[in-house]
Amino acid sequence: MIASALAQLDEGGSSDAPVLLLDEPTASLDLRYQLEVAALLRRLHERRHVTIVLTTHDLRFAAAVCTRVMLLSEGRLLAEEAP
Repeated sequence: MIASALAQLDEGGSSDAPVLLLDEPTASLDLRYQLEVAALLRRLHERRHVTIVLTTHDLRFAAAVCTRVMLLSEGRLLAEEAP
């Protein structure tokens, strides 16, 4: 699914930085594939300058991948920090 989204970004032809929105990208994956997805997302951000916005309940995954983390509860922002 990530590859499909990236293909669509490449076809867009926009000069704006691409944004990838992901909802629980590692849900139902075993640890090996969670680590692979985390590495892929880091590479996309670093090499292709893709802005990635994701939701996750896994704080360890968020800390490993994200440069900023927002904690929400019932639609309210509780905290926003670097991991």
